[in-house]
Amino acid sequence: MAVVTALARFRSGVTLASHYMKGLFARLFVGFIAFTVGYGGHIVTAPRYGSASVIRQGTKIAAQVFSIHSQTGEPRGIEKRENRHVSQEALVRLPKIGRVRIQAFEPLGDGPEFVFTNADSGKEIRSMYFSDSPVGVSSHTRFKIISTKQFSGPLIVAIAMAPGGSDCAWEMSVAAAVNGKLEELTYEHLETSDEGGFFVGDLGNRVGFGVAQWDFVWGEDEAHVSPHQYEIKIYKWNGGRFEWFRVFRTPAKYNSGRAALRASRLNYIDIRKTFAAWSDVEDW
Repeated sequence: MAVVTALARFRSGVTLASHYMKGLFARLFVGFIAFTVGYGGHIVTAPRYGSASVIRQGTKIAAQVFSIHSQTGEPRGIEKRENRHVSQEALVRLPKIGRVRIQAFEPLGDGPEFVFTNADSGKEIRSMYFSDSPVGVSSHTRFKIISTKQFSGPLIVAIAMAPGGSDCAWEMSVAAAVNGKLEELTYEHLETSDEGGFFVGDLGNRVGFGVAQWDFVWGEDEAHVSPHQYEIKIYKWNGGRFEWFRVFRTPAKYNSGRAALRASRLNYIDIRKTFAAWSDVEDW
């Protein structure tokens, strides 16, 4: 009888342990699923910060009607921009690639701002994403195809502009064919304001070919229209990319970027002025 009782207690203990383990495994499984969904949702809804360039290759062009948009202090959400359209389009022949169709989209957000596709096959070669602008802001995108003696093929200079209350945010990148592949030539997008500028060409002072950006530095107790120091960043061509070469700040203050460049003995012409819509940007 004692043996039977012990055996019954043993079986009861095994049954309870089995139920306990099943419950524990169930809770662990539910917790794992919740963590996975939560982490995956964080990745999907994570905003694009600053001017980091996001590149997508080898996909086909599709209608871009939604984007995940966020601003500091505001909840994330999906915002629709039904007025998004092609602002500029052109064909260019690139070395070892062939005919490429370039399309610029505006306003900023809801997908890539610049799309490059093979004109013969229709396959997307590369996309360029710029910083989003709030819904309702009349942001603009433009590009320019230029040729220089220092570069073997055409350069595509892509610029985006988002107006603000008293100034505008500008962003620029450059693309070209490098070793038979379409590449974005800046590690990060260049940024400036109405008072600054962008340059593409011979940097002078025996530096060689490259790009530059400049913008004012807002000092303490300075108004927007006050004279400011200017910060100038120079990127030199290294054979595959424009790499950082030099950055400096003017010791004196100036009323314009042009005056700051002249004082620094830099003969840079703002490339924005070569666009018809922005030719008077210095007067904005």
